[in-house]
Amino acid sequence: MINEGLEQLSSWHREGFDQLQLAINISGIQIQRDNLVEQIDHSLQRLQIDPESVELEITESVLIDFPERATDVLMALRDLGVSLALDDFGTDYSSLSNLKRYPITALKVDKSFVRDILEDPNDAAITRAVVAMGQSLDIHVVAEGWRAANTPTTYKVSAVS
Repeated sequence: MINEGLEQLSSWHREGFDQLQLAINISGIQIQRDNLVEQIDHSLQRLQIDPESVELEITESVLIDFPERATDVLMALRDLGVSLALDDFGTDYSSLSNLKRYPITALKVDKSFVRDILEDPNDAAITRAVVAMGQSLDIHVVAEGWRAANTPTTYKVSAVS
């Protein structure tokens, strides 16, 4: 699946859409593969893809299930130059120590917090706190499930994509 995604990104870049970036989910099974980093590195070089145009997403459950392996793999992937996102942040397993331990470059706030941000003051407060924390740690914050078309123009969440 990773190779297919990278091949598609390469195709888009060749067609002139060279500003496109691609986010790819990494599973627990993939993180355990001995050759994951080498496979991604080889594909990036073979397809002439700038690593900065690739973001690899990992859930916190993978970090909990395979902490030592995840540390080694994520450090090596970060050394390749790809971005690393912590997906579904705020659900089940969230731990602030993960932001310190792993070379995370982005947080993806789970849609369960984002979808009711205008109606639920707790969701709004949590999202604002995550954004502020991300800014302090120089971590990009992405709000999953945000529907701008349904949002009043007076509401703004700063620094959230």
